[in-house]
Amino acid sequence: MKPLPFIQTSTKLKGSNYLQWSRAVLVFLTGRGKESYLTTTKPTDATKISKWIKEDAQIMTWLWNSLEPDVFNNVSYLESSKDIWDTLHLMYSSEENITRIHELYQDMFSLQQGDRSIEEYFSLLQGMWDELNVYQPLSTDLQKQQKYREEFRVAKFLSGLKPDLDPIRSQILSGKDIPTVRETYARVRRAAISSSGVKDDRGGRSSGGGRGPRKCTHCGRTNHTIDFCWKLHGKPAWANHATVDGDNSTPISEEQVLISKAEYDSILQRASSSSMVASGNTCLHSSSSPSWVIDSGASDHMTGNSSLLSNISNPCSPFSVTVANGTKTPVQGIGTVSTPNLTFSNVLYLPEFPFNLLSVHKLTVALHCSIAFFPSYCVFQDLKTKRMIGGGFEKDGLYYFRPFHTSIPSALRSSVSPYQWHCRLGHPSSLNLQKLVPSLSDFSSFNCETCELSKHHRATFKLRNDEPCLHPFELVHSDVWGPARTTGLCGARYFVTFIDDHSRLTWVYVLKDRSQLFAIFQSFYAEISNQFNAKLLAFRTDNAREYTESSFQEFLTSRGIIHQTSCVRTPQQNGIAERKNGPILAIARAFMLQMHVPKLFWADAVLTATYLLNRMPSRVLKGKSPFEILFADKSPFSVPP
Repeated sequence: MKPLPFIQTSTKLKGSNYLQWSRAVLVFLTGRGKESYLTTTKPTDATKISKWIKEDAQIMTWLWNSLEPDVFNNVSYLESSKDIWDTLHLMYSSEENITRIHELYQDMFSLQQGDRSIEEYFSLLQGMWDELNVYQPLSTDLQKQQKYREEFRVAKFLSGLKPDLDPIRSQILSGKDIPTVRETYARVRRAAISSSGVKDDRGGRSSGGGRGPRKCTHCGRTNHTIDFCWKLHGKPAWANHATVDGDNSTPISEEQVLISKAEYDSILQRASSSSMVASGNTCLHSSSSPSWVIDSGASDHMTGNSSLLSNISNPCSPFSVTVANGTKTPVQGIGTVSTPNLTFSNVLYLPEFPFNLLSVHKLTVALHCSIAFFPSYCVFQDLKTKRMIGGGFEKDGLYYFRPFHTSIPSALRSSVSPYQWHCRLGHPSSLNLQKLVPSLSDFSSFNCETCELSKHHRATFKLRNDEPCLHPFELVHSDVWGPARTTGLCGARYFVTFIDDHSRLTWVYVLKDRSQLFAIFQSFYAEISNQFNAKLLAFRTDNAREYTESSFQEFLTSRGIIHQTSCVRTPQQNGIAERKNGPILAIARAFMLQMHVPKLFWADAVLTATYLLNRMPSRVLKGKSPFEILFADKSPFSVPP
């Protein structure tokens, strides 16, 4: 059988990009005639099974290689490519997910061009429009159009709610069926009233406007109504740790019904017949590891084993827990339980309680996740990222929490050097490598020659090794500096340098504007022609517009002067003139700082600095000064120092 090619997709599945990933994979497999493996099971014909197993294994490898590690963990033990495809579709497709529609609308409304190019800005919008068309395709069906409009209204209404209504917003968005906007409003309003009503009861201050004390018709107590009766509805979590306002308030000493009698008896019966050992205030597996039952009926996390808790604190006010079988257990502490990747806070310590219970409600709110129960296991899935953050297994009719240990491909488990990780991850910088693989150390132990060759911006520019010209003015270098931040006393904002390659003597002229350059050059040319009886053979500059304008070029051509210009973005080719500006400006600044003169005298300082540099010994000239090279019979200084 001919080996199948290695999969090449432009996108790796990380959860939120399922639509782009699934389309890329489907197109790839369709082009090779293998898309049927995603929808069919193993053939019954014995002659075809061997070929099917080999090709299906290859397709499974393709799919695994196109997944991010976090997604790979969820499907690494599935048996066929169809199982992988169906599981990923179930977990990430979100075809009816109002949460994603809600995020798309928010992203579209908030997206601005900013620093992006027009192409990038439009591409981002187009991607959002295309994804929204998948969730809400165009249709002539009026009922579908009405459904899409309702979803838009629900998304807009929920996106503007206050942060304290996040629980009801998450509950609505994570539901299978999206309610109408009126139903959504009613549910949110009830949640808002319930939240504000219970908080008013805590402070002992009346907001009834003189209507007299409220009395509950269920328990007969005052200061609350039946809608907020803790006997009937259970005590909210904040009541266990609340600081009571007002001087006339009383300590909290309510009793709370956490689980029903039927559920309590069911858990007790199954726990007694299973491998759990209930003894006093412990609830342990036969392997001595803590067993936590995931309970949808418990309103709080509870345990009878204090050794499982950390950061234990006493309740602000004493209270007890009453189970429907009549057992009363005082709450003697509130602590935290930590697992390898999750932390459960506000866990109640009940010394006589025979179970370790995790409240489904507390888990979904604290972890901002959904919990899906399957016949043999359950999973915790983050509502936003769709990542699997925890789970459990079923045994004897109960679901037990299992710490979620991240598994990685075997290729990533071996102990390797920082350099090997550096090569595997595409040659990142040492700083990024340390963030990606924090367990590594000694990042300075390797030097990557590949990085030096592949990441440099341009080839190394060779130094100019040729000797200066043999005769004066065979070659002249020039460059314009400016504009200066401060206009000089004479109105100058620029200066231009002309440097003789033979002697390295520098002429400096200050300019009010760049347009004066041509006239200045004509004066310089006339000076060297008359004073030195010399012919200028070559003129080297950059590609500044002042040097390349037509009148300048005609002047050079008419006198047979070769104009040498540097390549674009390669100032090194005009390095003698470019580098000369640095020493000139450094000496000029030193003069001005030492003498405390105003900045408007900068042009005079530049002329003085050039005068002195022409008389300084130069390493290039073997210890002689430019003045001595050009004027061999004259002293560098009119007055010897």
